[in-house]
Amino acid sequence: MRKVLRFAAAALAVLTTLINVFLFAYLISKEGKTTSAHNSCDSGKKTQSSSWDDLLPLFPELQHISAHDLDPVHLSQPVEYKRKKLVIGIPVAERKTDYIIETLTSLFSNLGDNYRNEILFITMFATMEISSDFVRNKSAEIRGKFADEIRNGILQVIGVPPVWYNINVDKIPATFNDSSDRMYWRTKQNIDYVYLMTYSSGLGDYYMQLEDDVIAAADYARVIFNYIAFKSRKPWFVMEFSSMGFIAKLFRCSDLKYMTHAIALYYRFKPVDWILMDILQSRYCSLDASKEDCAKTIRCYQLNSGTSQFQHVGKISSLTGKVQKIYDHTFGTGKSEGFRWNPFADVISSMPTEKKYEAQVGYSRNVGIWFTNVTGGSFVSILFLQPINISGIMFLSGVPPAIDDKFGPETEVYALDTEGRRTSLGRFSLNGDFLYRSDGTIVEELRIEVTESLPHWVILDHIRIDTNPECVSLIN
Repeated sequence: MRKVLRFAAAALAVLTTLINVFLFAYLISKEGKTTSAHNSCDSGKKTQSSSWDDLLPLFPELQHISAHDLDPVHLSQPVEYKRKKLVIGIPVAERKTDYIIETLTSLFSNLGDNYRNEILFITMFATMEISSDFVRNKSAEIRGKFADEIRNGILQVIGVPPVWYNINVDKIPATFNDSSDRMYWRTKQNIDYVYLMTYSSGLGDYYMQLEDDVIAAADYARVIFNYIAFKSRKPWFVMEFSSMGFIAKLFRCSDLKYMTHAIALYYRFKPVDWILMDILQSRYCSLDASKEDCAKTIRCYQLNSGTSQFQHVGKISSLTGKVQKIYDHTFGTGKSEGFRWNPFADVISSMPTEKKYEAQVGYSRNVGIWFTNVTGGSFVSILFLQPINISGIMFLSGVPPAIDDKFGPETEVYALDTEGRRTSLGRFSLNGDFLYRSDGTIVEELRIEVTESLPHWVILDHIRIDTNPECVSLIN
C-alpha cells in the first residue's frame, strides 16, 4: 500500500509540473516572447486594458465584465501620474490594529530625495465594503497626513472595485488542512494580489509587492535601484529584498503577467509564495533535474539582496485570531543568513576590521565588512583562485547600521589580469556606491584602494561579482 501511495504522489508531482510547463508555454506563445532584460513594458491605459482582457477569461465569474468595470475606486485626488521607474504596491486589509500609517511614514521618511520622483506608491484598500467606516476614515487620515506625496504624484490611494469580488472566495475546499477561515483569508489575499499587480503593471518599469505592516531600512531605495542597475542585463525573474513571505518581491512589469496568470489558476489551492516557487521550478528546471541542480538553476533567476530592506512589524493579522510572530532579527544589523555565491577568492585587507565582520567573511556571506581604521594607502585584495571573466561588480558602502560610514571618490577599484597589469574600473560615488558592468573582463585580482584617510569607520556590504558564463554557483 505504501508503494502505491508513493507512486501516486510521484505521479501527481510529475503531472503538476507538466501542467505548469504547458501553462507557461501557452502564456509565452500567447503574449509573445519575454522582453529582453533591459526592456520595459508598454505604458498607459492601453496596457492595463490589454492585461485585463487577457486575464478575465481565467475567472468564470467575470466573463461578462469589461476592463472598464475594473477601474479602481479612487480614494485620493486624481493627478496626472507620470510613468515611474518603480511601482510599490501596498494592499490594506481591515484588522483590529492597523499599521498603514506607520508603514507609509517609514517608507517616506527613509526615502532619499533623489528617488522621490522615481517611485509611485499605490495604497490599495482590499475590502468588499468599499464604503465602510474603516475605508472612509483611514483613507481620509492618509490624505491628511500625506497630502504632499499625493499632490506630487508619489502616492495614490485606491480601492478594489466591488465587481472584482464577484470572484468566489467563499467555501473553497480546504488544502493543506487549513481551516475555512484561513482558506477564505488566503484565497482573497491571492486575488487581491492579482488585482493590484494587474492595475500597476502599466504604471512603471518594475513592481515591488509590500504589505501594510512593514517598516523600511534607511535609504532602502538606494539599495533597490543599485540592484536593478547592476542586474539590468541579466535574465532574472524576481528580486527579494526581505526574507519574510511575499514581502518585498520585485519583478519587471513585463513579467507580472506570469505571476497574475499563475495566481489566477492556482489561487484556490496554494499561497502566493508557493505559487511563485511553482513558476520558478516549472520555468527553469527540467523534469529530470535533481533537487540540488534545480536549486542552483533557480538561484540564477531568484536574486536575494542578503540584508533585508524591510521589517515586518504587524502583530495582529488580518486573519481573525491570528497573532503574527514573524520578525527579522537581523534587520538593520548589517548581517543576515546565507551566502553571496561569489566566485572562490582569497580576500585580505590592510585595514583592521571588527570581529565577525572581517573581509573574507563579508565577501562570502551576507555580512557587511566593518573597517575600523581607514587610512590613505589602505587596500582590500580579492584574489580569485583562478582567473574569471567578470561581467559585473557591485560594492555598496554606508548601509545600515551606519549609513554615513562610506567610501567615496577617494577610493578606487582596479582589476589585475594574469600578467599583473592594472586597469582602473572606476571610483566609488559620493553616495558610497561602486557599480561596474562589461561584456566580459578577464580578471585575476580585484583591488579596492583608498587614496586618503577617512575620519570614520566604513561598512561595505552587498558585495557582488557577476561572471561570464552566468551563475558561478559555488559556496565560498
